[in-house]
Amino acid sequence: MRYFLLGFDPAQMRDYAALAAVEVTRNDNDLLLRLFALERRQRLSYPDLVSWAAAALKIPDFNTNVTRPPELVLDSTGVGIAIRDLLIKAGVSPIAVSWTSGNVVTKDDERNYHVGKAVLVGKFIAAFDAGRFLVNPNLPMYPQFEKELLAYKAEISSRGNAVFEAGKGEHDDLLSACILATWWAEARPKPKPQPRLVLPRADHTITPSWRIPSILDSPFSKR
Repeated sequence: MRYFLLGFDPAQMRDYAALAAVEVTRNDNDLLLRLFALERRQRLSYPDLVSWAAAALKIPDFNTNVTRPPELVLDSTGVGIAIRDLLIKAGVSPIAVSWTSGNVVTKDDERNYHVGKAVLVGKFIAAFDAGRFLVNPNLPMYPQFEKELLAYKAEISSRGNAVFEAGKGEHDDLLSACILATWWAEARPKPKPQPRLVLPRADHTITPSWRIPSILDSPFSKR
């Protein structure tokens, strides 16, 4: 199974918004994530943010040789809730994730979630450390991504809670977009197994043979 998730961290005009395209390959219980593309933009109005995300979903690379269409995973915290509503009006139904404190995950429905920051960041760190989230250092935005990654801090508050945030004066928009895509790749309900097909008047069964595209076949490996 191969498909793309687009993590989207919107922002007000004075801040940077970011999109991270993550290639997901899954074979049974094995999950591999590759950072396929990164982009950040500044001084975009709400309609421009919506147009940017909607256009990204139509990029041919994200819709070719895949098992499902790309999904947009949106940070719906703060300004994101207005972006979510505008996206829906534009015909895009995102996975909306509101960042909360703590480590609890709740959902309003199948496309709107409230997720503790410790859960979101923890899923990304686990995937990154285990080598399941791979980054192409040749990406144009890689130096900024690396800078954000190195500046990101994890501390324990006086109340004993884990606190994750960018270093003073640093940005975390690219990293946040990657975190969103990683969490949904892990949390997304797994497809039900395909039923076995029974031949009429036969004593045996046939199981459909599905070809899992190799990661080496993806455009990512050629960049």
